[in-house]
Amino acid sequence: MPKFSRSNSYNGKQSNQHFTGDTRAATAAEAAAGDAEQLYISPATLASAVGGLVPSATTLIEGVVLITDNSSPVATKAYADALAIAGAPAWSETVSGIGQLATTAEAQAATNDNVAMTPLKVSQQLATPPAIGGTTPAAGAFTTLDASGLISVATKISYNGGAATDAIGTATLVGGTVTVNNTNIAATDRIFITRNALNATPALGFLVYTISAGASFTVASFSVTGAAAVTDVSSFVYVVVGQT
Repeated sequence: MPKFSRSNSYNGKQSNQHFTGDTRAATAAEAAAGDAEQLYISPATLASAVGGLVPSATTLIEGVVLITDNSSPVATKAYADALAIAGAPAWSETVSGIGQLATTAEAQAATNDNVAMTPLKVSQQLATPPAIGGTTPAAGAFTTLDASGLISVATKISYNGGAATDAIGTATLVGGTVTVNNTNIAATDRIFITRNALNATPALGFLVYTISAGASFTVASFSVTGAAAVTDVSSFVYVVVGQT
């Protein structure tokens, strides 16, 4: 005779953690309550109960987390990195923020005021520089100024004068000759001379110069026949122009 009068009925002792016995499947509500010890949970019931049995994670409690969609509190590192950039302000002269490096085109255009220049971009910009100056340019001092074409000067060119290193000055012949000290003069320089005072000279000669590079130049007066005009005591102004 079978042990059970009905194959689907058994009224024996209930099972627990220590004894084998009668048990049944938990309902979804019982599984979600999580307080019964004499029931078993089927996979389907377990799946429906996990959300209620496992708490949401906090800073103090381990639990379920949801990857953020910009409304939930937990984010991946990739999302946080993207949010840090997207949420930061653009930099300016008064605001610290996110900026970018200038492209070569932006560097050469010289019109963008919110990108950063690198040494390479500065070099590229100087290779094709924009127009410099305005209607009222400021004064400038240069050691060497080169030009590939003609230079137009609105008023005048000013030189330092009077010292032994300067390229402009005045001098007076004594007995038809004078030596002017100039430590910057080179053998290939050109000297332009114009008389500015006769000083009662009885007979003017033609002025001719010779250069002692790095030291001085000498101006002497000669007659039309090539003789020294020793009575020439006129004064003159000169300008020394370097030749490249």
